[in-house]
Amino acid sequence: MPQVQLIAALQIPVGDRAFPYRPADYDPASTHWLNAAKPQEPPSRFVVNSAMRSADPRTRRALAELLRTTDHPDLLKALEDTFVWALLNEASLLWDADRQPTELMQILLENPHLPRQPSRYGLSAQSAALGIARNRFDLARHVDDDDSGGLARILLHAAAGPVPPALADGCRRLLRELGPGRGREALCEAAIDGDSEARAAVADTGYLPADPAFIPLFLFCTEQWDRYEQLDPEGLLLSEHGCRYSYRDWHRLEAVASRTGRSAPQRPKPPPPAKDERREPPRYRHGGTGTAGTGGFGGGF
Repeated sequence: MPQVQLIAALQIPVGDRAFPYRPADYDPASTHWLNAAKPQEPPSRFVVNSAMRSADPRTRRALAELLRTTDHPDLLKALEDTFVWALLNEASLLWDADRQPTELMQILLENPHLPRQPSRYGLSAQSAALGIARNRFDLARHVDDDDSGGLARILLHAAAGPVPPALADGCRRLLRELGPGRGREALCEAAIDGDSEARAAVADTGYLPADPAFIPLFLFCTEQWDRYEQLDPEGLLLSEHGCRYSYRDWHRLEAVASRTGRSAPQRPKPPPPAKDERREPPRYRHGGTGTAGTGGFGGGF
């Protein structure tokens, strides 16, 4: 990143080594998500933060112009990360109350180098999410499977969030087009947790978890009773696979049973601890002599 260009844009004298710059009205609570005040933070994050929040309008204008055209990989990554953070936590940074793009969103829409190109492993969830916001819904198909779970969670949040209607509808459509893999598994997990968008998607598509042991749990917790009873008319599979379920799985299952009046099987009892026949009694005891006898060193040592 050209140091001279950044210093000029930020109106900082070349001899001033107090970098990063902190605006006069800096409020840690309002900028904690970019940690702009920490010297060890990447300058790219600080640049994006300053473009939005600097007290100096000249700084904001200069950095906004820089970000509209930059092809620097660190700045592009910082822009994508900022977009996803705002989408998940503070969508008002991206769209106003009328769902019109803010200045930050205009930068994200106008930069010709966004989203970033995929690596040899595929497209990241952050790049795909920004591409989707730019009407590149086809990019979802190029996400690396390791990142597809993260993308599914982003799509779920966007589908239910304060975003433009076209984006929300596009995210719902993509959730219904997920192929097998971590994205679909993340969607099924969200449906078990009670996410309404996830439940609607799995009901529309018939998605099921890849592991057969979790299918009865999934159908029970998502209240797909017809499919559940067709799969397990005797009601035995939950007990049969119960040892595979976590404490959280059982808690969710029992919560659904309590709310709907359905009967739930008993949790399997944990196996007794294995006995170690070779274990010997402790040789040293608190307050003892340091041998197998009695007595003590005094003072409780």
